[in-house]
Order: sequence, then structure tokens, then C-alpha cells
Amino acid sequence: MSKETEEATQAVARFRSLLDLSSDWYWEQDAEFRFCEFSDGLAARGNTSPSAFVGLTRWDFLRAHCAGLSEAEIAAHEAQVRALQPFRELEYSMETQDGLRYFSISGDPVFSADGVFTGYRGIGRDVTARRLAQEALRERNAALEAANARLEKAHHQLVQSEKMASVGRLAAGVAHEINNPLGFATGNCDMLARDVTALMALLSAYRAADPLIAAQAPAIAADLAQQCVEADVAFLTDDIPELLSELRSGLERVRLIVADLRTFAEVGSGATEPISLHEVVTRALNLLPVQSLAHAQVQYQFAELPPLACRPGDVSRACVHLLSNALQAVAEGGQLSIETGQTDGEQWVAIEDTGPGIPADIQAYVFDPFFTTRPVGEGVGLGLTQAWGIAEQHGGRIDMDSALGRGTRMTLFLPTVQAE
Repeated sequence: MSKETEEATQAVARFRSLLDLSSDWYWEQDAEFRFCEFSDGLAARGNTSPSAFVGLTRWDFLRAHCAGLSEAEIAAHEAQVRALQPFRELEYSMETQDGLRYFSISGDPVFSADGVFTGYRGIGRDVTARRLAQEALRERNAALEAANARLEKAHHQLVQSEKMASVGRLAAGVAHEINNPLGFATGNCDMLARDVTALMALLSAYRAADPLIAAQAPAIAADLAQQCVEADVAFLTDDIPELLSELRSGLERVRLIVADLRTFAEVGSGATEPISLHEVVTRALNLLPVQSLAHAQVQYQFAELPPLACRPGDVSRACVHLLSNALQAVAEGGQLSIETGQTDGEQWVAIEDTGPGIPADIQAYVFDPFFTTRPVGEGVGLGLTQAWGIAEQHGGRIDMDSALGRGTRMTLFLPTVQAE
């Protein structure tokens, strides 16, 4: 053996020794793309005998022993190799004696001095630790995102609760300040209506005497007739009762608004008692006008639930507001679904309608006081505000799921154990 050959043999031996010490492994394929040689690192890292793979192409090996790659990905790798292209970090998984492990393979085509393709060679690496770390990181990120979503929701509920508390104090003050002059105005309106009725009766009696006055005092009769024309007594006789009726209606509307404000401010003042949530919902349905339920197809799905400690009047009122809003959203022949259930220490009642849904840009405001999408005169905008306040007073919440074109689902959650 020549000195040059001996030195080359020793260099190859040193190189193979270093490869065998590495956590990576070296591999070679022949011109038919079949495995022909592995370093010892494969046996150490893959916990398997390299001889099991000698003679196989990589695509045969991947289809027979590996996972994590689709058939399309394996076919794409085969096409790349057959085109004598280098490839980097082809990752796959394989069951070994140590369990499922992940590997990454990179390789380059090999050519002789005269350019003839002689095979492939490359490096394999166990990337299980990296993959597990990536999966753990993804899980951690998902957990953080979920926690952040819960924090955002809790923050929103806290802000809403503080807003409701401030509005409650304001509502109590406003209701008190309006109530006294309202009572004065309503009483005077009633007395005015009574007096006007008496004056109209007196005027009618005088008008009945017009022929007699005309016969006895023609000049006076003519003057009275002229004054009646100038004052348009015929119009006033019809218009004044209508004006008083409209005034009385306006005062009644103010009274109802004040009553709603007082109700909102007084939420939570009732006694707590155990009662079936089913019974509470039934009470709410009985409080609704019959005609409002007649135009919708109402479906019920009540679960068997134990008694719930709550303030029945308040919870029933909250259900009335939720039901009223759902019924107003449902067109003639639309569907309204009422469902009850229990999950994770809470009982709930869900009211779902097939209405047009709530636009995303106003969903954040639907529980705000005096916010309403109904025409002027058809809603004050306190119903959902009161419902939210009742839920918050019970330590519960209202979740809303709505989108344009698919209706709205409002779910009132109440804890099964009330805070002291």
C-alpha cells in the first residue's frame, strides 16, 4: 500500500470516527437512490438497525416506516430527488423503541469527476427535542391567548358593571328629581281636563241658547257670533280635548320612563329564595302580551334543574326584557327558541331568535342605558340594561352571540351558589 493510499485510508477512518461520535448521522445512496451506507449515529439516535433500510429508496422507507408526511409530500420529494436536486430539512416522524421521534434529513447529489451521477449523501438529525419544544410553545401560546381572552372578557364585564353602578346611582337621582314635578304636572293635567270638560259643557249650553238671544238681542247675538268665528270655537272644541289627551299620553310616557329608571336603580332589593328556573321563565312568558307571542313560533327546551337561589322577581324581569327584544326582532312566522340548562356551577336560560341579527359595530353598546335601534317613541333603551344589571347583581352575566342574517342568541347565566 502506498503512503498516499494509507494516509487517505487513515483520513477516512478519522472522519468516520468523528461521524460516529456525532449525534447526527451520515448516509449514502447509490445511483438507483437506494440506501447503501449509514454511520453508527442512526442506530444510536433511531434505536434501530441501519441494515433494515439498506436497499430501500427513501420514498419506500417513508411510506413503510414513517409518519408526518402526506403521499403528495412524499411524491414531491421523490420527484425532487429524481431530478438530482439537493434538498434540505425534510422532516418526518417514526416510531422507535424510545417512542415517537422526529427526524430531519438533508442531502446532495454526488457526481464523479466526469460528471456522472453516482448517488446521494447527506446528514440526518434527531429533532425530537426541538419539535416537542415547538409544540409546547404552541400550547403555551394557545393557553396565553385563552387567558388573555378571559382577561379581556373579565375587564369588559368589570367596566360594564362599574358603568351600571354609576348609571344606577344617576338613575335613582334623576327618577327622584323628575318624579315630584311629574306628579304635579300629571295632577294639574287631570284637573285641567276636568275643568275644560265643564267649560265645554257650559259653552254648549250657551250655544243652545243662541236662537233665544238672537230673538231678544240681535246685536248682542251678532257680536257673540263674530267672536266665535274669530276664536274658531268649533275648532277649539275638538282640538283642546285632543291636546289634553296627547299631553296626558306624554306625561304617562315620562312616568313609565321614571318607573324604568327606578326599577333599574332598585335591582337587587328583593329577597333571595330557591325557585325553579323553569318557573321563573314561565312567569316571564305570562307577563308578555299575548299578541306578542302569537306572531312567532316559540319552541321550548327545558332541562331538569334543581331549585336556584335567586331573586325571582328580578330574574323574571330580566327574562321579560330578553324575550321582548327577541320577539321584536322576529318577523311574522319567525322562530323563537327558549332553552335552559346547567354547566360548570351555573344555570342558564338562552333565548334565540331568527331575526336579522345585530350589526357587529353596535354589539358593544346594546347593554348601554338608553341605547335602542327602535324608532323614536317605541323604546326607551333600558330593557337590556336592566337585564344586565340583574345578572350582575346575582353574580352572573349575559352572553350575546349575534351576526347579521342569522339572528341573535342571548344567554343569561346565574351561579348556582349566590355570594353572601
